[in-house]
Amino acid sequence: MNKKIRLFTLSTATIIPLVTIACQKTTQEQKTFNSKYIYTDSEYYKGLDGLKGVQLFDELVKIQNRYWTKNIQRKESNYSELYKIYPRAFKDNFYEKDNTVLDIYSENPKGSDPYNFDFKHFDGKGGVDTGKNIKGEGNKYNREHLIPQSWFDRNEQVRTDAHFVWPTDKKVNELRGNSIFAPTPNGKKSLNGTLTSKLTSEPIDEFKGDVARAMFYFVLTHDEYSKQSNFIFEDKKPYIASKYLEIYKDWAKKDAIDAFDIQRNNEIAKVYGGLRNPFCDYPELVDLIFNPGDKVFKDKGVLVSVAN
Repeated sequence: MNKKIRLFTLSTATIIPLVTIACQKTTQEQKTFNSKYIYTDSEYYKGLDGLKGVQLFDELVKIQNRYWTKNIQRKESNYSELYKIYPRAFKDNFYEKDNTVLDIYSENPKGSDPYNFDFKHFDGKGGVDTGKNIKGEGNKYNREHLIPQSWFDRNEQVRTDAHFVWPTDKKVNELRGNSIFAPTPNGKKSLNGTLTSKLTSEPIDEFKGDVARAMFYFVLTHDEYSKQSNFIFEDKKPYIASKYLEIYKDWAKKDAIDAFDIQRNNEIAKVYGGLRNPFCDYPELVDLIFNPGDKVFKDKGVLVSVAN
């Protein structure tokens, strides 16, 4: 028995079916919007249709908190679980396609990587090093908190969240320290071009949107820490200081959701009882929340792939 994929195009108010084609059997109906992003039915965003701005933000916070609560007890003492999640969520299926760690601090999207990590090359008990040391890099990877632990009081549950705790080269992670992600014109350059300094650090263009979407995720999911007026956060919605909000909006626009975002989001959700990063499902969400106009949220389900 075949299921069907329906292709849609978006207007400001309606969704108009264009054509129906047969495809391989799937467990849920899949829909393609704008001939690029492919969604499957889900109740994750149920009840959000027609919302925008603060209303949409507040309802998303409720959804995120509900899903996060399902996982707190299980994850509370499982910091090491991150190393089990990474082989699913951060496998390089997109550049070299060699099943190594997709590390935003060492991946070279336009050529050969300066080095690669197998998933066994992690820092900690049971991990082994690569035997390499290329200007300090390439020996091991560890767990990089894109939002530094000191910003959320090293909360035992929050520090385990793979949606913003990613596998990266240990040395570049150390160089970045607790600095803020922002333009860093005079920073120290890593082997893939990542710039680090004491105050700010800047990922390469290929991953700026990925980092921005993780920042947006944090203010939705861990809003109690975002409300603390420090670093990039402030104690009023949307909880990101305007200077950095503008930077991350620009990064998210220029580096749109791609297959890596989608893989990461879906694989982590499988482990976390469904918990997702909404900004990796809906590219329009940034404008709907932070620059609300006439358009409103339309529930398309969850994003499962992107058309080539």
